[in-house]
Amino acid sequence: MSTDLIDQTLGNLACSLPGATRVFRHYRLDFCCGGDLSLGEAARRIGVEPQVIAEALLALEPEEAQRDWRNVPAGELIDYLLARFHERHRDQFPELIRLASRVEQVHGSRPECPNGLAQHLWHMQQELESHMLKEEQVLFPMLQRGMRFPQAQGPI
Repeated sequence: MSTDLIDQTLGNLACSLPGATRVFRHYRLDFCCGGDLSLGEAARRIGVEPQVIAEALLALEPEEAQRDWRNVPAGELIDYLLARFHERHRDQFPELIRLASRVEQVHGSRPECPNGLAQHLWHMQQELESHMLKEEQVLFPMLQRGMRFPQAQGPI
């Protein structure tokens, strides 16, 4: 699997693997203008073993996502949702907005540039934050107290 990553371009990995841009920034890899380089080539240029970066990318997706969550206690499921989705959204949206803004600044004059994407992502972040707060303040406490249908149907 890591060999597959090493052969892919930085641009492709940045677009297809959530969190990859954070790893690339850590290693100071240019995935925008240098996005046509394979991970292997880019790593060799900075003097890092490609396998090291590939392993960091593989570590982004936890195996927990493969678990059958239907029969897990509510508290455990809620903890997973908070960590896997809420925290990640709060962590990744600002980065996505920053990246979109940067692309618009650098490449905004090109017709294929997604001008307006940063603003759209900002609006999405606001809506998602509102949704997550409702879950955290209303729905999740109800579920932790053992409420199910029909009591929790409204917030769901």
